[in-house]
Amino acid sequence: MFKYICKRILYAIPVFLGITFVIYLLINLAPGGPLAIMASSGEMSLSDLEALKISLGLDKPIIVRYFIWLGDLLRGDLGISYRTSQEVSLMIAQRIKPSLMLTGVGIVGAIIIGVPLGIASAYKPESIWDKLSTFIAFIGASVPNFFLSLLLIYVLAVKLKLFPTSGMYSAGQSENFADLLRHLALPAFVCGIQPIGNYIKQTKSSVLEVLNEEYIKTARSKGLTNTVIVLKHAFRNALIPVVTQISLSIPFLIGGAVVTEQIFAWPGIGSLMITAITSRDYPVIMGVAVLICVVVLVANLILDLIYAALDPRIKFK
Repeated sequence: MFKYICKRILYAIPVFLGITFVIYLLINLAPGGPLAIMASSGEMSLSDLEALKISLGLDKPIIVRYFIWLGDLLRGDLGISYRTSQEVSLMIAQRIKPSLMLTGVGIVGAIIIGVPLGIASAYKPESIWDKLSTFIAFIGASVPNFFLSLLLIYVLAVKLKLFPTSGMYSAGQSENFADLLRHLALPAFVCGIQPIGNYIKQTKSSVLEVLNEEYIKTARSKGLTNTVIVLKHAFRNALIPVVTQISLSIPFLIGGAVVTEQIFAWPGIGSLMITAITSRDYPVIMGVAVLICVVVLVANLILDLIYAALDPRIKFK
């Protein structure tokens, strides 16, 4: 296993370099730039802008700047924000906990709800559970995150006043767990509703496929109940496609959280990314890109290890 992990890490290095280079190239070729943003305030002269351009290293070719950034990254330096003059690593560290909290609750909630509903839907087709899961899957797949966010804010926060409209804690009050849960409920629900639908559909499809296998028919012929067959024999063999769906939803969930964090004013990585893109804050954009890239690559590695744990036929090479 150790050799396999080392090999996967070596494979991930060129992937990481390719992704970061493309992102660096695209943000530098995008219209505007940090100097244009600064010049729009009208407070800096042309000589000041030229001096700032040289001090930030923006006078160098893009390829040279990328390798300078990469060298700093290898030393653990993500750079200094153009907008706030803070270390990018500290800015990301302050925002990563709220983002992990939001996406983590969304994913875990989606798994807890989606996978059992998918099993129940496959176990009893055309039952109330099957109809309920189909309805939830339809809502998750068809309703955009931004629309659902605004709808929940209007109905549950503005009209019924059951939840706060934005933020992580109530202003002017001491930070406590109950207040955090009230603020977390709506954005976490929005982040989790689409994955719930995907997990339901994938779990149902996988379990139904396994239930048609010959060994399941053999188990039935031995007199085992449907509950034992589904939970003990079918579910584990149906887990691999479900685990794949869960792992593939992680980067999309992070992308969806960008919109959700903006609407709910949640102080996470997504809102930091939007602010950085708006102000053309290249170091912050690249810092967030590195974080997301590493999360996706590590998630794929963990996924392969889970495959081997679920299916003994899979061997590490």
